[in-house]
Amino acid sequence: MKKDVQVSFISRSQADDVIQQLYTGHSSWYKLKKAIAWLLRLKKMLQRNIHKSDNTNQVQLPTLSTQELLSVELAIVRYVNDDRPFRSLNAIKSGDGVIRIGGRLNYACLPLEKKHPIILPTQHVVCELIIQHCHEMAGHSGRKHLLALLRERFWIVKCRRIIPHLINKCRHCRKRYCSAGGPKMTPLP
Repeated sequence: MKKDVQVSFISRSQADDVIQQLYTGHSSWYKLKKAIAWLLRLKKMLQRNIHKSDNTNQVQLPTLSTQELLSVELAIVRYVNDDRPFRSLNAIKSGDGVIRIGGRLNYACLPLEKKHPIILPTQHVVCELIIQHCHEMAGHSGRKHLLALLRERFWIVKCRRIIPHLINKCRHCRKRYCSAGGPKMTPLP
């Protein structure tokens, strides 16, 4: 007796389209991280059910942990800077698979994120979401302060060109820094 077997597959280009839609479908960096974290948790749960492992009695917490969000952030960054040439920036690949900027701070007593920030490409939706997130967390501060905050963790290529564009799109900043309307002069008699 033969069993009917159905095989489903997704090509790399179709998977890239789905992931790109996932990135463009979220309006904030935090919401994107949460959505992908829930998807990865679902993937783990399905894999556990397929393999029928011994720890099926393990109960998942209803909320996401900080560790899950950090691992999702690294997964997103790995996907974004995958297969991109960053030779002019003396790029290095760290142990967690993330491409980081090289430099002369190898022996400094600083955390890895400060010594070698993560390189991100210029025109990507994730970069815009990260810049918007930092801008809001910094209290809608100015361009130079936002650039300094971003450079603590990320090195976005041509970031100085992107920041003014995104700050000008910010409704809160446009409202706060708008020029006052001048008084209308009455006609002379």
